[in-house]
Amino acid sequence: MYYKFFCPLILCFFAQFAQAQNTRPDTLVNTGGWVRREIIDGDTFYIATLNTVKIRSGRVFSNPSDRDKLRRYRRYANNVRGYAEQAVMLYEDLMAQKEEKTKRQYRRYARQQKKIHKEELEGKLKDLYVEEGKMLIKMVERQTGQPFYEIIKESRGTVAATYWQNMSKIWGLSLKEGYVVGKDPIMDEVLLDFDYGEAIWKY
Repeated sequence: MYYKFFCPLILCFFAQFAQAQNTRPDTLVNTGGWVRREIIDGDTFYIATLNTVKIRSGRVFSNPSDRDKLRRYRRYANNVRGYAEQAVMLYEDLMAQKEEKTKRQYRRYARQQKKIHKEELEGKLKDLYVEEGKMLIKMVERQTGQPFYEIIKESRGTVAATYWQNMSKIWGLSLKEGYVVGKDPIMDEVLLDFDYGEAIWKY
C-alpha cells in the first residue's frame, strides 16, 4: 500500500523537477543524460552523453589463489553493494543537512536517521560475514574518498568514531587507514567492475 502511494508521488516530483530545470527546448533529459540538437547550415546534429563502456583484455592470474580471491571479492561486493550505495547516499545527505542546520537541529536529524535505518537494516547487517562487512566499508571509503573513521566522526562525533576504530582492530581492520589504491590490486579490479573508483591510476 505504501509503495503504491509513494512510488507515483516520487516519480511525479522528479518529473516536475526535470521540467522546471529544462529551460532549453532543444534538450531532452533522460536518466541523468542529455541530448542537444544543433542545426548547422540546415543539417541537424544530435550531441549526447553516453554511458561509460569498459573495454579490457582477459585477466591473467599468476596463481589459482588470486582467481579464487577475485571470485570471493565479487561475491562479497555483490552481496553488500545495495548497502554501500545506501550508506553513501545517507552520508551525503547528512553532510548537506549539517551545512544547512544548526548544531542542535543536525543532532536531532541525525538521531532520527539513525533510528530509522537501525530498525530497517540492523537485522540484515548482523547476518553479514566479517569479510562482507570489510568489503562494505572499503566500498564506502572508495566511493566517498574518506576513511571510515572520518565518516563516522563527521556524522556521529569523535567518541563514536574512536569506539568503532577500537572495535575494528579486533578483526584486523583500521578505520583510519582509508582506501589505499594499489594495496590490494584484486580488490581494485573488483570495485572497478562495480563502478567504484576510476581506472586512471592504472595507466
